[in-house]
Amino acid sequence: MFEAKNFNRPRRDDAKLERRAWVALTIAALLSSCAQSDAVSPPSQVSPAPPAIGSVEVAPDVQWTQGSYVASARVNTDDKLLSVHWRSNGGAATTQDVALAYYPTAVTALSEGKIAVAGKGDLGSTVVEVFALQEPTLMAVDSNGGIVLAGYGVTSIKLALRESVVGRDIVMRMCTHPADDSVVILQFWDSRDIYTLDLRDNRLTLTASPTSGSPAIHIPELSGYFSGMWASLHATHGSVLVLPPLQPDGLAVVLLDASSDGVFDSGSALDGDQWVSLGYADPDNYVQ
Repeated sequence: MFEAKNFNRPRRDDAKLERRAWVALTIAALLSSCAQSDAVSPPSQVSPAPPAIGSVEVAPDVQWTQGSYVASARVNTDDKLLSVHWRSNGGAATTQDVALAYYPTAVTALSEGKIAVAGKGDLGSTVVEVFALQEPTLMAVDSNGGIVLAGYGVTSIKLALRESVVGRDIVMRMCTHPADDSVVILQFWDSRDIYTLDLRDNRLTLTASPTSGSPAIHIPELSGYFSGMWASLHATHGSVLVLPPLQPDGLAVVLLDASSDGVFDSGSALDGDQWVSLGYADPDNYVQ
């Protein structure tokens, strides 16, 4: 019988690494036809309407280290909010909520002090913005003897993408290229195509597609269901992009940038046995 494998990013553990089934991320509806769920329904003006496939995972939080702080960010699609949380080494913490002019659907950390946020505007445009963040620079003691953080916030916002194009309707997943933090990787809802967006010149490049005849890497399995998307540097494969299957006995889609030059060269769909035999399940093979 096929043994379910964990296609999530392998982590080092002092205990024996278990082969366990992937636990799907919390699923939340994104379409207006699924408005009964906790996720936002994009405005009725959005065109083209995404196919009624059901739902996508809630955008996961991202975390990074900045100065002497551990920072994390999450998006609240319903309330059009970006929340940035700061925690000092001493345990003092604070959260800043930033109002957005669009419905955010994904967030990823870039170089230190920068994050990218993707979303959908009220008039249907797909948006990606880059936020520069200042970590707290002041600490004070409040009347209750607690530590208060201050001097933090958004220092600049740069627009990287705003368009309304068939095939690039909603950014359903986004992560940062592991070898180049000026490049973000996007998957769009309506086409399931994967693009890279170079934030230096805002150049958008089609990378992989489930559509036959596309000028990109052709992977038919991209049209299926996945539980998320992550990227990392691998000791033998170079930069890898992984879309883990929603079901533990499904196929994971893997894209390879063998030279880590920011351009993915090949891709394939792997079952659990291939995932293990090719070295993807071993945490010691990951450089970061």
